[in-house]
Parts: sequence; C-alpha cells; structure tokens
Amino acid sequence: MKTTIYSVLLLLLISSTAFAQDSLNVSLVGTLNCYWDAAEDVEVVGDLAYVAAGATGLRILDISDPTSPIEVGFYEADRGIIGVEVDGSYAYTRTAFHSMIILDVSDPSSPSAVGSYSRSFIHDIAVVENYVYLTDSFGLWIIDVSNPASPDEVSYCATPGSARSVAVIDGYAYIADGDFGMRIVDVSDPYSPVETGFYDTPYYVLDVCVDNHYAYVVDISFALHVIDISDPTSPSEVGSCMVLDPVSVDVIGNYAYVTGRYSGLHVIDVTDPTSPSEVGYCATPWDCKAVEVLNNYAFIANYIAGLRIIDVVNPALPTEIGFYDTGRSEDVAAANGYAFVGEPDIGIRIVDVSTPNTPMTAGYFDISDFSLGVAVTNNYAFVTGGDGLHVIDVADPTLPIEIGECDTPGQASSALIVDGHAFIADGFEGLRIIDISDPENPIEIGFCDTPGWAREVAVADHFAYVSDGNDGIPIIDISDLTSPEWIAIYETPGSASDIAVADGYAYVADGNNGVVVLDLSSPAFPEEVSTYNTTGYAKRIFVENDHAFLLDSNSPEDDCLRVLSTADPVLLTEVGYHTTRGYAQDVTIVDGYAYVADYYYFHIFDCSAATAVEDRVLSLTPESFNLIPAYPNPFNPTTTVRVSIPSPAHLKLAVYNPLGQRIGVLADGLVFTGIYSFIWDGSSQASGVYFVRATVPGQFGATQKIVLMK
Repeated sequence: MKTTIYSVLLLLLISSTAFAQDSLNVSLVGTLNCYWDAAEDVEVVGDLAYVAAGATGLRILDISDPTSPIEVGFYEADRGIIGVEVDGSYAYTRTAFHSMIILDVSDPSSPSAVGSYSRSFIHDIAVVENYVYLTDSFGLWIIDVSNPASPDEVSYCATPGSARSVAVIDGYAYIADGDFGMRIVDVSDPYSPVETGFYDTPYYVLDVCVDNHYAYVVDISFALHVIDISDPTSPSEVGSCMVLDPVSVDVIGNYAYVTGRYSGLHVIDVTDPTSPSEVGYCATPWDCKAVEVLNNYAFIANYIAGLRIIDVVNPALPTEIGFYDTGRSEDVAAANGYAFVGEPDIGIRIVDVSTPNTPMTAGYFDISDFSLGVAVTNNYAFVTGGDGLHVIDVADPTLPIEIGECDTPGQASSALIVDGHAFIADGFEGLRIIDISDPENPIEIGFCDTPGWAREVAVADHFAYVSDGNDGIPIIDISDLTSPEWIAIYETPGSASDIAVADGYAYVADGNNGVVVLDLSSPAFPEEVSTYNTTGYAKRIFVENDHAFLLDSNSPEDDCLRVLSTADPVLLTEVGYHTTRGYAQDVTIVDGYAYVADYYYFHIFDCSAATAVEDRVLSLTPESFNLIPAYPNPFNPTTTVRVSIPSPAHLKLAVYNPLGQRIGVLADGLVFTGIYSFIWDGSSQASGVYFVRATVPGQFGATQKIVLMK
C-alpha cells in the first residue's frame, strides 16, 4: 500500500498572494478596452461627442469627421454611466444608481473624477452657470457646483409626479413630470425654487425641450406637443403632431428632432407651432435613447447600436453618414501573434497581441450576418454565424478578405478545424461537416442530428463529441465523414455548454454542475470519473498540457478564469484563478497566455505561474469528509482510492469482499487536513466486486463499489 498527502499548507509555497480576493497565480497583463455596453445619452460640444455608455462608462469621441468618429478617451465608473451633461471643462454624469460624478474633461483623452453627489435614482441633469438641476422620482434638486470637488445641495422643489427630464432657460426649469405633465419651476433664486405653472398632457411625459417661447414635450400618446410658455404661469398647448413611440426631443431653428424608440429619427417642421408636421424620417437600427442636434447633424444614442450620426442639412431627407458601434467581445481564437475576436453585431476584430501588455486593433471584418464563433488555422479565419460558415483570408491582418462561404441550415455556433475539415455545431441542426481543403469552395459533405442545441464540438481519433446543452454529450462516429453516425449519448447532470478532449478524457463545462470528466477509453460507453464544482456557471473550457482553463460565469465574486490541474483527471485541482471585469464568454490559450473574450473587454492573462504549480497541490482546504471515486474502476490489478479530510481525525479505510469479510486495510490512524491517496493492489484476489469502506468514528462513513477485472 502506498499513501500520499497533499496538504493545503503547501499553498504557502505557491504565492504570497494566495488569498487575494481577485486572483491567484494568474495575472492580467493586457486589456483592449474598446467595447461599449449601450449608448444611453449623448452630449455634443464642438468636435467632441460625450456618450454615456452604460456599464462601460463615459466615452469621448472626436467627431470632426462625422463620417468616421474616433474614440479619444473614456472614463469607467463602478456603477456605469447612463446620462451626461457638459459645461465648460466638466462633464456631469449620472450613474445607474444613486450618484452624480463630476469629471474634469479638459483633457478629453484622460477624463478624471473630481467630485460626486449622491441621490437615489437620478433621472436627468441640466447645468446652468454654477448650478446643477437634477431630477429624481421626488422632484427637482439644485446643487451648487461652483467648486466641482465639493458639490453642495442648496434647495429642493417637490413635484407631484416622477420628474423625468429637465430643461433650464431664462430662470425657469421645465420638468417632464411623468403622469403629471410638464411642471414649470421658477429658479431665478436657486435657493428658493417655486412652481409657477404646469400643463397636464393626456399621457405620461418623457422629455421636454425649450426653444424661444415654446416647450416641446413628448409623451407616450405617440405625440409631440407644442406648448406656449410665454406666460410661465399659464402655459397652453398650441399644436401637436403624431410621432411613432417618441422618447426624446431636441429643437434647432424651425425643426424639432424626435427619436422614436424603435422607429428612428423623425424631423418635425415647427415653423408654424400651431401646425407642426413631420417632413423627414431616418430609420435607425435599434432602441433610440436620446438625440442632440448640432451643425446640421443629429447625434443619436442608439443603445446597443452605439452612436448614430445623421446628416439633417436637408430636413426632408435625413441620412445616416456615420456611426460608432463597437459590438461585443464574445468569442476568440489566436494564432501567429494575433487574436481574432468574434463580435456578434460586427464580425471579427483582429488584435495584434505580439506585445501582450499593449494589445492593438489591427483590422476588422464585417460578415453579412451576426457572428457567433471563430477558429483560425494557417492564414484563414473560419467565422460561424446565423448564415453558416465564412472563410476569411487573414494573411494580411490589416486587410482581411472573405474568399468562401458555406451556408448551414441551422445557427452555426462554433467551428473546429481538423485535417482540412470544419466541424460545425449548428444549433438545432446538430453537427455539420464541411470540406475546407479548398478554402474558396467549402462544401458540406456530412451531417448528424443531435437531440438538443449543438453548441460546441471536440474531435479525437474517429469520434466527435458535441456539447448539446440540457441533452448532454452526443458521441458521433466520424470514421466515414460523409456518413457520421451517432453511437451514444452521455447525459450530464447540468447543461453541457462546452467540451474539450485530451489524452482519452472529455472535460465538460456543465453549467451549474461545474466540470464533468469522462473516461473515453470506450467512446460508446463513456464513464464519469470525477466532477469539479465551481461557485458559478461553468461556461467554456480549454484543455492543454495537463491544465484546463475554465470560464466560470455568474460566480459570487464576479466572472472568473480558473486554471485546473488535469494531471490526474480523477482529482482536478485549482491552481490559479483571476476574476474578469465583464461577462466571460470564451477563452483560448497560446504560449501560456489566456485570451478571454469578456463581452465589454478583451483580456490577456499570464497563466505561467499557475501552470508551474506542482501537480496535486490543492488551492483550498477540503470543506468536508469525502470518499472520492476510485480510479480506474474497473481496474487490473491496482486502483487508487482518495479521501478528503477537512480537519485532523482518525481514519479507517478498508477493502471488503461481497461476503463482508475485510481483506485489506488501507488506513487506521490519525490523519491531518488534506487529500489522501491510497493504492490497493488486487493481484492476490479473484476477479469480481469489492467494497471500499471509509469511516471517521462519529463523523463520517461511506462505501463505494470497485470492480476487479483480470
């Protein structure tokens, strides 16, 4: 009998930062911070557009060439930024929860926070001279910002509704007050604001803009209302115009520019305020949030479609001439010093990662449909999406060119390239096999349906293993590529999101069930040999050189990259991890670096310290007593039995025959915290069933069956 202990005390030798909150043995070395969450608001000053981009903060664009806006700076806030107003050298931003952050934007390339003010659920901000006028569900708040580093609340005026937006001009604040129409507040003395008048529209008011003696109000009745405010104590409606799903309005000269949430930009002629009429329209691709018009251009915060720029020099024919839309980082492959990042709304972004700490965008390619996955081999990128497989020549990464395409009947989620063939996980259409020996003419040569939604695929020897969601792992014989045959399915307890195969084992990212390891020595009869539970949802897995790189999403401490030792597939051990800043989507490994598509970010992690950790060193103290499944099982003539010990105890471990007779003692004595391995040699026993029994008197008892097959 041989016994080994792997004590958690060895952690002290691994890293002096072993108990850091966000990482262990994995370091973040580079980030491409170029992705936006959602454009919620926009403010334009001179040649700069300030975009409130939700979770990705404030983004600042140079719009001197409206056809080609360029991002020049950004500021990230922990709570995200959903509104912005700029006055002089300061941007007054509102976060998703509870605060206004004041940023110094005198250097647009490097905005910095100088002050803040807390208030629950801020709806809008207006800035006039040294005062901020802020609305929330309770009314209007006035803040003295003469010292931006120390904003001072000076007064408050309640409104009967839920104050949504505010416009301040000539000593009056005009408030879109939800169900209670438009309220007019005299703010000539900021310390004593007083409501002087109101106009109650038929429906819930969303936004207000003031020009000359008129207020332009949009509400959910699908209308723009023109209200005469020449007497602020007695405002009256003089005209209206139907507008599809209006949410925001800006007025310049004789035109009102209204964004419809799902319809786009509507141009309303208000030359005669008593008879406004729509004269022009321009569709936009997504959910419009806000509009600002300057110098014959309308700038629209278009939610996940980014910033749209529309030429309105001819109000009857508004035309989009530029946009800034970053997509999302959701898939990644790497080769030859470049990372190829799949962005569903765009296509692929090609990133130069030759210097990992300063990744730089080298090129783009926009496919005809949304992209879902990317694989790279030689000088070709194979991009999968809603309309099948696209073959992109990336010999010149700065100028990628599509050279071939093959449609698939389903939604091509991912591709694996093996020996001149692309194995496509095609959603509800299962596995598709495409001959890519001629990249310019890819041809489907075989397919095999799977019961669920084919997400990812791994290939080893003559078998394909498909992660099929809640339907587990279909195993397909591909010895004849033209006629693949489904031979078995392994139903995992979770939702099989991804699969990697290495050295005769399949490693399944199984959602809430963590990682499942299958012995594939007999592919038709896969056998579970171990599981590794994570704190979140095991989403993606990549296996290389005795290590698994796992993306664990929705874990309590944020999404996380975990590095697991697979030297012993029966006992996966975590040797490193690092939290990610966004929502971890995909991972690939090249030369010790992990490239992670993190939705709002593209990260590069150095995992060399984790992969250098000696095998079997555990990263955590065992939480409970456990008799770990013996491996191999069946066996001939030896098998290894492991027991986890969370605290010092007297362990009894013995082997019994079917008659209940003890035929071997593996342990009977004091053991300390750790994982213990015991090898039982059945050379002297006959083939058959035996039982291993582990007990810790008064605390633990467990039995497992083992099978000796000679």
